[in-house]
Amino acid sequence: MIWIYMIISSLATAALSKGSVECNLTKPTITTKQCFGKLGEPLMFHLPTSTTKMSLKKNSDMIFRLVNNTDLTDTNSKKDKRMSFLNNGTLKLNEASKEDSGDYLLETFNSTTGELLHNMNIHVEIQAPVSKPAVSQTCLSPEQMKVSCSSEGDGAEIILSLENNLLIPSGATEKHDVTVTLYGQMTGNLMCDVQNNVSREQTVIHLTKCQDNKFIFQTESMYRIFLTLSHVIT
Repeated sequence: MIWIYMIISSLATAALSKGSVECNLTKPTITTKQCFGKLGEPLMFHLPTSTTKMSLKKNSDMIFRLVNNTDLTDTNSKKDKRMSFLNNGTLKLNEASKEDSGDYLLETFNSTTGELLHNMNIHVEIQAPVSKPAVSQTCLSPEQMKVSCSSEGDGAEIILSLENNLLIPSGATEKHDVTVTLYGQMTGNLMCDVQNNVSREQTVIHLTKCQDNKFIFQTESMYRIFLTLSHVIT
């Protein structure tokens, strides 16, 4: 028995729920904030501007201490030298790496008394961007074909659609590929949409009907025989 995947009538371009690609720390919150950065790219921490004294730690390591917009972090500490404080209240990480993923703590203080005003927990995840997806069609018979899509990247979500109708999506996958079985006579534009929290890529191919290879072989053989006989007659 041949099993054919159903097509779900829905727009393929429906937005996926994604988090922020920057770290916005301007407002206190009682919950742990989450932000994402792209591997090898700059990452910005947007800091509160209403206070003049604050610090940022990762685990027990001091990332920076600011007083009146001046970085007072001990140069002998484990301060990340790739980070720099900008005048607009932004902390810039020049080139994010996997080691930058983790839990951070931002604390703000009263600049006069030193009293702790707020603290905020931030979970940072650095992801490798997805690659341009590779899409293929394989005919198994006139009644059955397989379509496949593969891509690299962290937490990649792969979604296939045919003429803007979603095929059953794979969701997040660690295999970085998905294969769907379809009726062999389907045609149209097959789009593979791959995305994660920091990137998105698409590839489109045109599906063609699967033909009966046996019929094609017989037709080609008869044509060769015809050419041979014509050559002998002449």
